[in-house]
Amino acid sequence: MTARLPPPTPSDQLAQVTLAARQELAAIQGYAEMLTEELADRPEIIEDLGHIRVAGDKLTQLVASLEEQVAHARDLASVDPLTGVANRRAFFEIGQLAFAVDAPLCLVLLDLDRFKDINDTHGHIVGDEVLRAVVERCQRGIRNGDTLARLAGDEFVLLLPGASRDIALAVAQRLRAKMTRQPVHTSAGLITVTMSLGVAERDDDTADLQALIEAADEAMYAAKRTGRDRVA
Repeated sequence: MTARLPPPTPSDQLAQVTLAARQELAAIQGYAEMLTEELADRPEIIEDLGHIRVAGDKLTQLVASLEEQVAHARDLASVDPLTGVANRRAFFEIGQLAFAVDAPLCLVLLDLDRFKDINDTHGHIVGDEVLRAVVERCQRGIRNGDTLARLAGDEFVLLLPGASRDIALAVAQRLRAKMTRQPVHTSAGLITVTMSLGVAERDDDTADLQALIEAADEAMYAAKRTGRDRVA
């Protein structure tokens, strides 16, 4: 199953709320300033308006603090906590920006071969060690400006802005070789890990980022069907 754009997160919704609160506060403070000018000869009202301005300033500070926390939460929400690479949501945000640029764009889907067997045999802790090792090797094999992200489980995606299909195929083969060449060191000992990779290039018929993902997904499953540990 190919990945689809995730729904808004609580931090996204909270950011919308804080923005609306800041806009409402600005309107209230502006109205208070206008009344202060119009009612300059009413000291008792001016004093009340002064209290409103002070309360508004305090609320503005609270909103600013909340905005900082929302920004921090968004940063945390964009990173896969296990591997440290971009997560699914961050990938879609980056990918949609890249797709909007009129320039070559390729995408590679990476899926570990028989990863379930590793989990079933050695347990999920060892499986997590394998995932972290895969990411570490892949990061050493990609170009500056490429984005590696974890979509789900043992499925990863690599976005290659400005890359032709030939370049993307070369990068994919390099990543495949990095996994095949040497077993992964884990707490359960050495484990041989391979992966299948599917490459897709954006062309005039590629409607959107989702279509590019689906093309890479089809290629990746073709690599699985023809024996695994392959690039298609």
